[in-house]
This record gives sequence, C-alpha cells and structure tokens, in this order.
Amino acid sequence: MSAIVLFLAVIAIIAGWWLSQQRLMAKPWLEEGPIDDFPGTGAVTLPAAKLGLGVFLAVVGALFTLVISAYSMRQPGRLAGAARAKAALV
Repeated sequence: MSAIVLFLAVIAIIAGWWLSQQRLMAKPWLEEGPIDDFPGTGAVTLPAAKLGLGVFLAVVGALFTLVISAYSMRQPGRLAGAARAKAALV
C-alpha cells in the first residue's frame, strides 16, 4: 500500500508542476491583440509519439506499482506479520 501512496505522490507532484507552468493566474479575456503576441497561448507542439510514450510510461508505472504492492501484501514479511499479529490481538 505504501508503494501506491508513493506513486500517487509522485504523480501529484508532476501534475502540480505542470499546472504551475500553465499560467494559472492569467486572464486571457482581458488581453488585447493578436494571439501570436502572447507567449504560451498557442496549441501544444508536443509530437504525438512523445505524448503517447508519456501516457504509456504512466500506465506501465501504475501497473508495476500495483504488482509490487500486491506482492508485498502477499509476502509474510516483518510489516505484514506484525499487522496480522496486531489484528489477531484486537
């Protein structure tokens, strides 16, 4: 379970960084002039292959994290054994 939380924290940090780069406080409806005069208002020029690779790596990373999390829950390790012993006492 901690692997899932760590993975989601990393994804949240990346999403927060991306959002901070998107001019969140800009008010484009108040700006005047041609669209080309304002930087960052055009379409994203990211190639489709690079975007697809990013999505693929995010999905593979999520699945890998789920597999690691499931494996660690199934193994009778220190943490899992201690949690089971504590649950049995309660």
